[in-house]
Amino acid sequence: MTDRCPETGTALRIGVVGHRTNLLSRQDMYRLKDPVQLVLDSLCQTHTERFDSDAWAQLHILCSLAEGADRIFAREAIRRNIPLTAVLPFPRDRFEMDFEDFDSRREYRKLLDTAVEAIEPPLTVNDEFDGYAFASDLVVHCCDMLVAIWDGLPGRGAGGTAESIEKATIRQIPVVWILADEPYGVEVLTPNPSDGLSARFAGLVALQERLSATENGSSPVMRVNGASIVSKAHVQ
Repeated sequence: MTDRCPETGTALRIGVVGHRTNLLSRQDMYRLKDPVQLVLDSLCQTHTERFDSDAWAQLHILCSLAEGADRIFAREAIRRNIPLTAVLPFPRDRFEMDFEDFDSRREYRKLLDTAVEAIEPPLTVNDEFDGYAFASDLVVHCCDMLVAIWDGLPGRGAGGTAESIEKATIRQIPVVWILADEPYGVEVLTPNPSDGLSARFAGLVALQERLSATENGSSPVMRVNGASIVSKAHVQ
């Protein structure tokens, strides 16, 4: 795997992983837009208070542009002028072949054109498992925080959502979990809640405070390697 991460300056790099449309219904795709917007708006609001420059320029999305969770985030990023780097599991032309629908292929090309950069796997990646594992590894390796649209079930293969969350947890990367089905709750998860988070992640605390004031939080508990991860976030 290449260690090259996109050049994003001081921007907070938000890695995005999640289920594809084989695990998300049309209703899921529609209902998930609200929690995605909540996450991005909370992060933006905090950055507006902390930076004099354009708040959106202080965020940077990393995702693979697959149908499903990636596309939801990519659309919201583009709509808000948030810079986006596409981390592709296959060369761009090969990846387009995965999308049977014409409209999906057209959207994929449009998102690629809008992305500030597209990172393709090395030539040594030559099958589906290697490709998705490459993209998952690079997104987790390069992000400051991870947002995952996940149903809470064990992983179903290499480079899947559960595996990406486990990798992020091992690397002590904060995770925002958006539940992939009813009630589409949101939780801020940190591997070691007692250690707290630096002020750089104040947006996560602001998000948790917003969740506490609404019915959106579903208070799930994620298990990684058999250990429960309590949903708390503190700025130190």
